[in-house]
Amino acid sequence: MDRVVQTLETSTRVSQVSTDEGLAFVKGMGNPAGFGSLISELVCAELATWFGLNVPDFAIVQVDDLEIPLKGIGIVQRGPAFASRSVDLRTADGTDIYLSRLRRPQDLAKLVLFDTWVRNVDRCPPVDALDPSPNYENLTFAPVGKAYDVVAIDHTHCFTDGDLTTDIGDPNVQTDERIYGFFPEFPPFLENTNLHEEAARLGQIDDAFVRQVVQSIPQEWGITVGERNMLAEAIIFRAQLVSREAPRILVAQLGLDV
Repeated sequence: MDRVVQTLETSTRVSQVSTDEGLAFVKGMGNPAGFGSLISELVCAELATWFGLNVPDFAIVQVDDLEIPLKGIGIVQRGPAFASRSVDLRTADGTDIYLSRLRRPQDLAKLVLFDTWVRNVDRCPPVDALDPSPNYENLTFAPVGKAYDVVAIDHTHCFTDGDLTTDIGDPNVQTDERIYGFFPEFPPFLENTNLHEEAARLGQIDDAFVRQVVQSIPQEWGITVGERNMLAEAIIFRAQLVSREAPRILVAQLGLDV
C-alpha cells in the first residue's frame, strides 16, 4: 500500500488506498465497529463467492508503515486488515433502472438467500426489524455493456445483532427464519428466478469448507477456538435452515409466484 486516497465516515472508517494493483478499500484493526466487523467481512466474502455471487477481489493485507486514519479516533493498528478491490459500481435508487437490465436475474434470488443465511442487517433488514429501512448504498451493480451485474459488497454487520464473538452462540442466531435482503422493488424480478434451485445449492454447503474459512480468520482479530467453532456451527446450521425454509416463507408470506 502506497498512500491513503480518502477515509469515509462509515461505521468502520473504511479507507480507499493506492496499491501496486490499483485502488482498494481497507478496513483495519482499531475501527469503531470492532474485530467482529472484520471477521464478518472476511467470512461473508468467502461464503458469497462460494455461493456464486459477484464479489470484488479481496484479501488480507498487512498494515505496517502506512498510517491509515480513522477519522478523529487515531489510526488503523498495525497488523492484518481486510482489503477489497475498488471497482466501478452503480448504487440502487429504489427504482427498477438496474433490476430491469440484469444479465443474470437469478442473482437477486441468490442475494436474498445469502443475506438471509448470514443475517445481513445492513442491506435490507427484515420487515419486523426496529428499523426496516433498506440501505440502498449496499445494493450495487456493475455495468457490463448495456446490462448490469449484481455485486455483493459490505458485510460488516452480519450474523449477530451485537458483538459477533459474544453473541454467536445465541440460539436465536441459528433459528432466525426471517427474510433479509428483500428490497420492496424485488418481487416482480424474483417471480421467474430459480429460487428453489439456488436454495437447494445452499443446502449443499460443505462443512469442511466452512470450517476452513473460519480457521482462516487472523488470530489477531481476537476470536477464540471456541468462538470459531460456534461461528462455523451457526453458518452450517443456517445454510440448511435457509435452504429448507426460505423459499416456503417467501412464497407464503410475501406472495411470490415462484
